[in-house]
Amino acid sequence: MEELLSGLDELIHARAEFLMHPVSVPDEIFDNPKAIEAIKNAALTGKPFGLLSFGAAEAKRHIQRVTIDGRAPVSAEEWVHVNRFIILHGQVRAFCIRWNGVTELLSIPPLHGGLAGLRQIEVTATLAQKAHRLATHYDVLLSSQALEIFTEMPH
Repeated sequence: MEELLSGLDELIHARAEFLMHPVSVPDEIFDNPKAIEAIKNAALTGKPFGLLSFGAAEAKRHIQRVTIDGRAPVSAEEWVHVNRFIILHGQVRAFCIRWNGVTELLSIPPLHGGLAGLRQIEVTATLAQKAHRLATHYDVLLSSQALEIFTEMPH
């Protein structure tokens, strides 16, 4: 369970950054390598596309719909923020895949959604983390303390 929950704190902190400066991207961007590459390029140069960007019409349409704080990004710093959003989306997706792979085994609810569902992911995973801590730490601790108090365990 500890390994499954690794990275949860990072996702929670990253979510706070995007609450302060929200980013909006069309869902199609995540499956478009040229659009992802354009965002990485913009994070370095401030411009998503160079002078010669053949075969990128679809990516350009997607990039035109990207916003930060409700408007199009205008600087390399803002594109860096958008790129972090794209990276966070991938991390959330990977976390959900790992989580959903063990839901039956651990009797935990499945997680759905990307960044839009991050708050629900945070709540569910945090509750699971607390339950795990209770089971692995306090259950053992209380059992040993009960043995100190009772000469015979109650039935």
